[in-house]
Amino acid sequence: MTDTGPRSRVAFWNVEHGKHLDQATDWLAGQNLDVLFWAELQLGDDLRRVENALGMVGYPAVDTPVSANQNAILLRPDGPYALTAEYTGQHRRAPWHPKVNLQVALRDDTGTTLPGALVLVGEHSSYFSPTTRLIEAEWYSTVIKRNGRVLAMGDWNSYAVGEVPDLADSPTSRTCTTAPACTPPSAGSPIPGPTRT
Repeated sequence: MTDTGPRSRVAFWNVEHGKHLDQATDWLAGQNLDVLFWAELQLGDDLRRVENALGMVGYPAVDTPVSANQNAILLRPDGPYALTAEYTGQHRRAPWHPKVNLQVALRDDTGTTLPGALVLVGEHSSYFSPTTRLIEAEWYSTVIKRNGRVLAMGDWNSYAVGEVPDLADSPTSRTCTTAPACTPPSAGSPIPGPTRT
């Protein structure tokens, strides 16, 4: 096998609604990850527990009244990626769970940041609505067009089209704490994305 240069250890994890967090972090700690994308993380204590267990720094998506389940990206502080920008706050109007969106640069063996950027996106797409998933997919095309290099990981599980009714216009059909916050934007509503800095 020929050495092709530096390698990264990257993973995506969804610990359903924060269940079995300790078992998950025990296993993940042995993986020596550089980047961890996490869905359905319960913010606050759970994020701190994961950071401490893995020796990583967590960057959560903005909080939403739709669900306690959040997205986060964790970076190993001495790893190959240096955080250069955080766009997470721009996703308050995401139609389902806000995305976490970071820009990183690769470090060389001496720790010097190399030119170029990679955008990391962690997400949990809508499981209940093909219409909402289309809006989310259109957002990706904007991010790719603006940034070029994008690594996205997320939970994209859903019902098959036609298997259940499209619930995008029916906020009462899903669990929610505040009805206005549960109403997804219309298909024409823009989803802001990062701009190149």
